[in-house]
Amino acid sequence: MQRLFFTFITIFLITMSGCNSSDTTVSSGGGGSSGDRNSTSRGFGVSGLLFENNLVMFDREHDGGNSELFPQMYFTRADVPNFPTWGDFPTGQVVSGGVARDGIPAVEPSFVEPNAGEASYVADNDLVLGVVMDGEVRAYPHNILWWHEIINDNINGQKVIVTLCPLTGTGMVFYSPERNSGFDKLELLPVVETTWRQWQKMYPDTRVVSSRTGFDRNYTRYPYSSYREEQTFPLFPLRVSTLNNAFPPKHMVLGILEGYSPKAYPFSKLEGKPVVNDEHGGRSILVVSDISERLAIPFDRNVNGQILTFTHKTSEPFEMTDNETNSTWNLKGQAISGALNGTQLTQIPAHNAFWFAWWAFWPATEILN
Repeated sequence: MQRLFFTFITIFLITMSGCNSSDTTVSSGGGGSSGDRNSTSRGFGVSGLLFENNLVMFDREHDGGNSELFPQMYFTRADVPNFPTWGDFPTGQVVSGGVARDGIPAVEPSFVEPNAGEASYVADNDLVLGVVMDGEVRAYPHNILWWHEIINDNINGQKVIVTLCPLTGTGMVFYSPERNSGFDKLELLPVVETTWRQWQKMYPDTRVVSSRTGFDRNYTRYPYSSYREEQTFPLFPLRVSTLNNAFPPKHMVLGILEGYSPKAYPFSKLEGKPVVNDEHGGRSILVVSDISERLAIPFDRNVNGQILTFTHKTSEPFEMTDNETNSTWNLKGQAISGALNGTQLTQIPAHNAFWFAWWAFWPATEILN
């Protein structure tokens, strides 16, 4: 477990700043370009390490500038039991991201219609994180998150955090920390990662983050050169003896964690299998996918106590049927005809990740055959 934890410290860091009981936001502290708005800290805050769906947070001193780690991390005491404190924290296992405090500023977004000029920075093939909550449909493009990594949003009174680590390929959505008892664990929410073209096709009424973020960034440019190419290696050296070469380091996988039982669904394994019926961690799982659109969505196959088995029917439009009731379902997990017409499958909270990162966390992971 320590090896995995140290590995993660190496590759993914965030810093939380300015938190109090009435205003909880998250700001990034990893790689990228320096910010030019609100670059001065608002005072006492907390720092944390975000790994999968756990946020371990620490008090941060006002100045914090004398940290013997590096500027993104200011540890004084642990807020959670059984976690390293200043005296025994493994400082030798931490590698600097090379960016100053608040070097990657988080965003509080505004939203526009897809045809607005402020949405023109998103190309059809660009990836977005799509969220549907309380009737609101929103798209958070990778283009924005490459540069900011964290978006603090409010959806009809529900505060959420949208995160992307470009170094690990992990795009996740959480309820904000204030919703979580003890601030030691964030609740992972369902998200759909796919192309901007496909997301608009699925949800024509979507809104998208405006390019008017208050920062001077070129949101049409990927800032990490060839880093996301499948065969390239991680930016930072991993604290593990070898990389697992079952797949290229940056090969994308859908990762599902049932309890502490992980399973990877590599996109190469899903290719040509738009509907996969699976069992994992005591749950009956359906994965629908369109790899040409970088899309893989996991659903629970249990509907009102009945386990359904699905068969792909058509691709344009995407349709599938269940063997038990012969109802027809669409890509969003909605029954559009048959005995279960109007039923919505429950989407399982999960996320995509580069293979090297998923395996670094979960070296005993199962893999879809």
